[in-house]
Amino acid sequence: MLLTFKTVLAGQKPYNTLCGDEYVALLKANETKIHQGNIGVYLARKVIVQNQELYQPLIDIDGGSDLSSDPKIESAIQFAEATLRVLQKYGAGEHFKFIATGGTGFRAISNLLFNRDAYQAFADFVRYEMPHITDLGPTDETDRPHQVLAYKGHPDQTSKELVDGHSAVIEQGLLDHGTFGVLDYRAGTEGKLEPEDVIKLVEWLLAGTLISDLNSLGAFGKRLAEYQHILSELIFDPFSYIQLRSKIKPVGLEVMREMLEGKGMLSRVEQRGRSQAISFKGLPCPLCGKIDSNARAYPPAYALRCFNSNCQANKGIPLRSWAKIKLKAPCTSDKRDTFDLTPPASFVSMD
Repeated sequence: MLLTFKTVLAGQKPYNTLCGDEYVALLKANETKIHQGNIGVYLARKVIVQNQELYQPLIDIDGGSDLSSDPKIESAIQFAEATLRVLQKYGAGEHFKFIATGGTGFRAISNLLFNRDAYQAFADFVRYEMPHITDLGPTDETDRPHQVLAYKGHPDQTSKELVDGHSAVIEQGLLDHGTFGVLDYRAGTEGKLEPEDVIKLVEWLLAGTLISDLNSLGAFGKRLAEYQHILSELIFDPFSYIQLRSKIKPVGLEVMREMLEGKGMLSRVEQRGRSQAISFKGLPCPLCGKIDSNARAYPPAYALRCFNSNCQANKGIPLRSWAKIKLKAPCTSDKRDTFDLTPPASFVSMD
């Protein structure tokens, strides 16, 4: 297996590449530097196995964007538990390890090896079934090495305030039973990395299983196959869908809220039904002005819907019509009981 990697957060292209055995040998030869924090483990999702491009899943789990310190860790724990529940719903929990980053968040990583189409289906599975996941970059950016394990007390491994904490694998049972708290997070990540733990995790990744038939993954594989089927029906141009998606950056909820605020429209980011949304609950609907109409707009298309039967948005109205914001990538109507697999790119104000 050929790996693409870097050893520090600020590492730039061209990234390093080594065969798996050579990478493990590199880590073993630099155990002191790993322990001191000079070297961290940053791996790209894309690997090469016998001249075939394959991909290993990674999910970045952050706490609430408006939180910090212990409240952010507590939020991240709740989101890690939510991530595990979604995976377990489809019998996929056993294929993932959860890593407390040592800062305030988590990573969920798998050693499964998917082909390009199956991996894109996984990325969309995360995008649409885990609304609490706000940073999809580590999942979508398959060529770029993202942090897996590092010591957060070294300036080469974090752009945030230094803390005496390291990345650590957390037993799923603790998350599954809701017995893992902020104090456990801090205790489990305190201090520096142990090189043997780093090497053990990397060897687990290298021993991953090639999934040539999604049916072999049971309910999880069936769900990914459904996404893959939908994606295959949405490709209308000669460009690779995964290349298109790598260039598309969905407009996040907080970004959209700030854009609307700039246009004088007050809103909140909060849970509405099964997903988070731009919410006007207790606030005027942008179109009809009713405060009790509970208007809302779900990503990625942000079509506005209002409970006021006399409002133009009662059955849904596109973002460009109600907010004068034009998304640069096409989006279908975001009915909550259907799939919408064409997220927006950036935006253009129509003022």
